[in-house]
This record gives sequence, C-alpha cells and structure tokens, in this order.
Amino acid sequence: MKKVKGAQIALIISMYLPQVFVELDTILIRFTTNETLLMSLLIVALILMGVSFLIGLVNTAIAILDIFSDTPSPTRSTMIMKLVLIPWYFLNFFDWLLVVGICANPWLMLAIPLVICMAIGYTFVILLFTNVHNFSYVIRLIKNKEIKLTSNIVIPVVLHFVFVLDILGSILLHKEIQKLEEKNRKSDVIDLD
Repeated sequence: MKKVKGAQIALIISMYLPQVFVELDTILIRFTTNETLLMSLLIVALILMGVSFLIGLVNTAIAILDIFSDTPSPTRSTMIMKLVLIPWYFLNFFDWLLVVGICANPWLMLAIPLVICMAIGYTFVILLFTNVHNFSYVIRLIKNKEIKLTSNIVIPVVLHFVFVLDILGSILLHKEIQKLEEKNRKSDVIDLD
C-alpha cells in the first residue's frame, strides 16, 4: 500500500508543479516584457507536464501489477487524492481558458478547436491516471470472485470516467468497498466461532 500512496502523492505533486509555473507566468506577464523569462517559465511548465504524464504512466504500471498481488484497498487514498486535486482542476480549466483566449484573434481562430481538444484530452488522461488504482482493485476483486458486478460497483466505476462526477464515484466506491470489507470481517469472525 505504501507504493500506491507514494505513487499517488508523486502524481499530485507532479500535477501541481507545472501549475505553479503557469500561474507565475500569468502573473508576470502583467509586470514584465521580458519574453525570454516568460517563455522559459512556459517551457519549464511543459517539461513538468511531461514529467507528470510519465508519473501517471508509472502509476498505471503499479496499478496493473497490483491486479496480481494482494494489496489493500486503495479507494480511501484515491478518494483523498481526488479531493486534494479539486483546486488543480480549477487551475487547469482557467489555464486552458487563457490559451483559448490567446487564440481569439483572427490569425489564430482556427486553432481554438485544436486547443479545446488538447485541453479535454490532457485533462481526461490525467483523470484516468488518478483512477487507475481503483480500477485495478475492482478488476482484482472481480478476478478473484470476491465481488459481483452489481449496480453498486458499476455506477461508481462509470462515474470515474466523467469530469467532476469522478469525485462522487470515488466516494461511492470507497463506501461500497468498506461495506464489502466489513461483511468479510464479520464472516471471518463467524467462521472462527
């Protein structure tokens, strides 16, 4: 479980770091005309976004390996991670909105659909990276026949694929897994008697 929490913490940090540089660039653009400084901050932010993507891939690899191991439920740490990332989603939306605003001139108008697609694609991939541990845990439970696919499991998993509702999905899945674990503990106590 420590490797899952460590990977999730690394993902959170790697997601917030580029935002720091983008927001710093956004603030400095009003106070300086030093284009080299402004471009340097954006390049650092883009590099850090790439690092964030790589850490997301590492999270995915860890999650895939966890399907075949007996790790505890990651639903609580995923739920906490989702709540911690709420400000990141606001900043991300604001930053992509600024990029669309930059393209709102006659010469760059055609780039707006491309920027919107890039924004949705990038944010959706990050959304999936934050959910991979829950997905792998549910797959492992199904594979080991510890749970059945009921609406109590399917609905939270489907919500994991929708912006904003993924937070609700992680909370519902955590509650459902808690119920399952409590039921298993009670049946273990009964079997011992």
